[in-house]
Amino acid sequence: MVPFTGCIAAKQFVKEKPSPEGVKVFVRCSFDGLAHDFELYQGKGTGASKEHSHLGLGGSVVMRLVEHIPKAQNIKCYMDNYFTSVKLLLELKEIGILASGTIRGNRLAGCVLKTDKEMKKEERGSYDERVSVNGVVALVRWQDNGVVNMASTHLGVGNVGAVRRWSEASKAHVDIECPEVILDYNKYMGGVDKLDFIMSLYPMRTRTSKWPVRVISHFASFALCNSWLKYIRDANAEGLLKKTQWI
Repeated sequence: MVPFTGCIAAKQFVKEKPSPEGVKVFVRCSFDGLAHDFELYQGKGTGASKEHSHLGLGGSVVMRLVEHIPKAQNIKCYMDNYFTSVKLLLELKEIGILASGTIRGNRLAGCVLKTDKEMKKEERGSYDERVSVNGVVALVRWQDNGVVNMASTHLGVGNVGAVRRWSEASKAHVDIECPEVILDYNKYMGGVDKLDFIMSLYPMRTRTSKWPVRVISHFASFALCNSWLKYIRDANAEGLLKKTQWI
């Protein structure tokens, strides 16, 4: 979000965001936070084309943001439940991009999984899985503190791992089973949040009632942070020493 409380037709209020009021920006990032592309929310029709209008706003934005990704190279795309749908995952698969994401319970395309009520009766770590007839999409429902729904075109339950959680019953940390698709998602998701965090450390305090000024200052900060992340990536690749060295 570009924080802004003034007047602009495309302003949105998203209560879950650290800065809930402002101009929404959709960003495609790598897992380390480096931004590769973005789409500024401009109101109805943002990122939409007639070809992808059936995917809704979230799906249309994803298809726009992956336009320049090399196809058929097993590149994986991760997204949250605002964007994920079975239709979107199928279209990404058709152009050679694999995808995973949390998915809302009303977007399962008629797939019948164990209900939330049934899952909550089972112990934490229990899961249920369904795979489409053509073997392209796997849907997984996992019981953690709450019920988590996942959709993927490259992973399912797979090799079940373990995650550490606090148990109120035993008053200690315990290991519970976790499907591979969720372990993989948690490993690579979060690049956008990392970029937001870095930008929040050195914000450009522009007090203005004019939205173009606020947006420009936001993207100046965006560019600086992206440059820093690119430097870190290149420095690590070249084995450059950090500024602070202990002997």
